[in-house]
Amino acid sequence: MVGSDTWINAQWDRYTGIMTSNRAWLSKLPREVAEKIAYKNAEKLFGRKVSMELIGTK
Repeated sequence: MVGSDTWINAQWDRYTGIMTSNRAWLSKLPREVAEKIAYKNAEKLFGRKVSMELIGTK
């Protein structure tokens, strides 16, 4: 899985950059692998589906 940690409020100012960086390295992986890392492993672990409308949002 991949995620972001906004452990301090100032981190929200960098959120777009953090997500852009994550998307950049994920895009270099085969799609199936990238999807597992990006959200499918989390779906499996937590036993719930990620809404496609929420992907890429805060």
